[in-house]
Amino acid sequence: MESWEEAEIKTLTEKEKRYTRLSWLIIWAALGILGLVVLMVVVGIPLMITMMAFVSR
Repeated sequence: MESWEEAEIKTLTEKEKRYTRLSWLIIWAALGILGLVVLMVVVGIPLMITMMAFVSR
């Protein structure tokens, strides 16, 4: 009975490790996407303003 419980705990820890790896990957992906969006906004707004200024001329 004890050995079965130990095995169960081991499998649980392995699953947890996999899930933590997946969660870290998801977190990094989300951060990367957010960073890209922020960059696009920061670079895009001035570009749009300059383009509009050139078009209005």
